[in-house]
Amino acid sequence: ALAVGPLALGTWALAEVVFLWLSILLPIIVFWRFARTASLYLLPYLLWVSFAAFLNLTIVRLNAPFS
Repeated sequence: ALAVGPLALGTWALAEVVFLWLSILLPIIVFWRFARTASLYLLPYLLWVSFAAFLNLTIVRLNAPFS
């Protein structure tokens, strides 16, 4: 069955954050060889996305009994 509602949206957002995280990590790895400063500038963004993913996961887990 197709889940509809806030829990389903949170689960999809959690799945989507994996692609966002990888799309930040890949340039960090690629730029490291040529422009380390550029890689270092992306680290706070990677940390922020990781924190947002943690918050999203927490909300999904807290809402699980209501699904």
